[in-house]
Amino acid sequence: VRPQEEPLSVSPSAMPSMEEAQIILRQSLRLPHRFSMPRLEKMVIDELEGLRGGTLQEWTKSPVIGRELFLLLDREGETMLAGTRLRYDGMYGLRMEQEDEDGGEGV
Repeated sequence: VRPQEEPLSVSPSAMPSMEEAQIILRQSLRLPHRFSMPRLEKMVIDELEGLRGGTLQEWTKSPVIGRELFLLLDREGETMLAGTRLRYDGMYGLRMEQEDEDGGEGV
């Protein structure tokens, strides 16, 4: 969610309204470069296409966002993609979180 916009919660089991679809498009982000590496690219696309064809199947009926791929974040702005934990930061955008050598989390 961009700082100037209110958080948006849209049901994954219903096609978003035209207004909701426009808001969703404005919230698009680039994935970290790591996910475009040849060894991860297919895995990432397969995961995102699986989400679109499963959980978000109703969204594919939208003329505005029906062909887009989506990354769903939880209420804390976090998710997993291709075995990597991601977190949305309002200042820095989408960030990868990695475990430190001592087992803690780092960014």
